[in-house]
Amino acid sequence: MQTDYRSIMLLVHAGSGSGMGGRVASQVAEALRALFPAAELEVQETKSREHIREVGQTAQVDVLCCLSGDGSVHDLAQTLVARKGEKRPILAPIPAGSGNDYARTLGFPLDPLKAVATLPQCEAFKVDVGRVNSTYFLETLSFGVDAAVALNTEKLRLTTKTRGGVLYAQAAIGAILHEFHAHNVKVRVEGREEYSLKALLLAVQNGPTYGGGFRVAPNASIVDGMLDMYLVSGISKLSALYYLTQMKTGKHEHLKGISYHKLPRVELEFENQPPAQCDGEKLEGSKFSIDVLSEALEVLAVPNASVGR
Repeated sequence: MQTDYRSIMLLVHAGSGSGMGGRVASQVAEALRALFPAAELEVQETKSREHIREVGQTAQVDVLCCLSGDGSVHDLAQTLVARKGEKRPILAPIPAGSGNDYARTLGFPLDPLKAVATLPQCEAFKVDVGRVNSTYFLETLSFGVDAAVALNTEKLRLTTKTRGGVLYAQAAIGAILHEFHAHNVKVRVEGREEYSLKALLLAVQNGPTYGGGFRVAPNASIVDGMLDMYLVSGISKLSALYYLTQMKTGKHEHLKGISYHKLPRVELEFENQPPAQCDGEKLEGSKFSIDVLSEALEVLAVPNASVGR
């Protein structure tokens, strides 16, 4: 572990977690000053997604702490990953959103002040990043009912005070009841023949969770150079609700209608444009080329978190 950082930036998304980011920002900044007294601390509040990406592209600091949810961390990654051959900050996501799945994968407590308190003990890891077409993803990529759930989660977050797994469960029930239909897709896996299927749910995971801790890919790791793909087909709405309860704790892999693949790349071609999401952000299109970039980003993680394993 390293504690002699000379410069730290705290990037604050004040609106994350129904305003939690803004409420705890000053306390987080005070904690950083106390924990790293020799470091110069710069605090910035996000102005837009474009501003977040600009910070990822230009920040000249040792550590970039992002007090936010998964969306802002996703936006930072789009430019941080592209910074090669130059000084690039180590990313430290401080959870203050509704899902916080990437911070969870890195082992951080979900309370932002407790998460900051772990930073002096954290270790730097070079981790994998997923890529779909020209967009990077840190944790999750999904299509069909899965994606509809994630997109519904964002809508509910803006109209309710619910957060985390409960918010995701509410969105999932709504999607299963109202947006439950299969999508025709051709799957091309490296070294295997192309095959077609009707997918109700198709998730390609870099990390193990989505939706605030649902362990859709319990064996996924962000340091193994592979992606974990889950496909669900041929089940009823009632079964889907049961599957949802099993996915919460990662006990769904043995269930009928689920297939699992660990792979470095895959191509998907849908007959019609499906609901699609990437780290909770809406994704457009019907053809998707997906792969993993090994050791493409450096992050801080809590010791013994096993960064996703």
